[in-house]
Amino acid sequence: MGGGALIRGGSFASPPLYAQCTFLNAAPVELRSRGISFRVVREA
Repeated sequence: MGGGALIRGGSFASPPLYAQCTFLNAAPVELRSRGISFRVVREA
């Protein structure tokens, strides 16, 4: 049995409430969805 993953924020397909960066949710690591991924950030 797999563990879980923490998801922060939402996706383009999320309702506005979920699209906030303060929104937290959990999902099984086996879950695949177009709305779950990661963002690459570069600090200048």
